[in-house]
Amino acid sequence: MKQKIKFMLLTTLVVVALTGCACNGPSTSPTPKPSAVTTTPIPTQSQSAEPSPMDSPMASPDTSVSPTESGTDMMAVDTEGLKMEVEKLSEVDTVDVVAQGNKAIIGLTFDAQYQGTLTDRIEEMVNEKITAKEAGITNVAVTADPTLCTEVKTLAEETRGKNMTEEQKKKFDELYAKIKPAGTESSAAA
Repeated sequence: MKQKIKFMLLTTLVVVALTGCACNGPSTSPTPKPSAVTTTPIPTQSQSAEPSPMDSPMASPDTSVSPTESGTDMMAVDTEGLKMEVEKLSEVDTVDVVAQGNKAIIGLTFDAQYQGTLTDRIEEMVNEKITAKEAGITNVAVTADPTLCTEVKTLAEETRGKNMTEEQKKKFDELYAKIKPAGTESSAAA
């Protein structure tokens, strides 16, 4: 009888030990190390082993492209940074920014605590924030008109992080002209 108890006790211990090992999860094995030999693919007939003309130390950039064609007139503007600058104004709730060349269009909504409308003072503060953050922008059109703000937001979403298409540039110019008609100094005064 004592042997039966010893045998059952020993069997129980083995089962508990095996169960404990099984519950530890998958064992980890060392990841294989890459071999010291690396292979370089052999160029196929479609791949040329000759350096391109631009790889040559004597190569110079193509100067036949005008700045307008090359996109340099569409300087890389950090519209998110401009947006964050304008949002620092206590009167402002949301801001959308679209920039093209030296122009920027700002659509904004006011904080619920601000009971006023777009004034020359607010427009001037927005203009100062934009031109201080991005020196290349010299013309700023600001609107708080809900319809125009929707158009600004749509255009901003379409162009975020990309160059504008010709259609988007045309839309930008039309929108800018609606907000800041020719001959007016301030859209708030119009």
